[in-house]
Amino acid sequence: MLKLMKYEFIHSMRTFFIAFVVFLAGCILLPFFMDGFLTSLPIVSVVFGLGFSFLIIGILFALFISIFVNYDRSMFKRPGYLTLTLPVSTTELILSKVLTTMIWLIIAMFVMVLGFSMMAVVVSVRENAFNLSSFFEFFRMFFESFVEYLTHYPIEFLNNVIMVFAELLILVGGIFFSLTIVRTKWFRKHQLIFGVIIYFAINFFIGWLSGVLFGDSTSTFMSAGTDIVTLITSNLYYILFGVLFTIGTIYIIDHHIEIE
Repeated sequence: MLKLMKYEFIHSMRTFFIAFVVFLAGCILLPFFMDGFLTSLPIVSVVFGLGFSFLIIGILFALFISIFVNYDRSMFKRPGYLTLTLPVSTTELILSKVLTTMIWLIIAMFVMVLGFSMMAVVVSVRENAFNLSSFFEFFRMFFESFVEYLTHYPIEFLNNVIMVFAELLILVGGIFFSLTIVRTKWFRKHQLIFGVIIYFAINFFIGWLSGVLFGDSTSTFMSAGTDIVTLITSNLYYILFGVLFTIGTIYIIDHHIEIE
């Protein structure tokens, strides 16, 4: 399993690395772009906010596409012949892909934080407002607040970690399932388009059912005073669907897959 994950990590590194580099470059260059071309406009703050939003949407879209393209190429294009003939079980193969993709998404979260921090530093430097001591003081206060949160609300923190895991599992599992089911005999044309449609359809259904079962409590991270039983149940709900998607993907590959 670890060797498979290592191979998958190396194989997908280029795809995700490009998305990260473009995002970080955008975070650094956006303040210069706004200052150099749009300083005369009275709505600079609005345009800057739009540019910031486009960066976030861009990295999320790039990650989404990267997952789609990487899985589809490694399983159902020319490399798929080699992948599906490896001396490993389909379960090991899919689990390695799911776990590796989840790790990439976790790395993406840190890259986003790094990018926004770099943007803040660039803006501060250009405004002559950057202070190194204040910079380190901010991180010290952040670390102390985080430790205090862990000390006073360990259950809430653990539940939030599980929530992130559940969201990532259902995201990756749903994408893999959607891309796999369209490679069967039931879908002969426009397979990638149908895969995207199926993915959004099943997520709409899961979100709708979650709202019916748990209300609005699943839409935000857990905070003090939140019903822990409801949130734990909702986490198990998402994990269950993520597991079902993974099992469904394995079953389809073993019994109904058709490689181009």
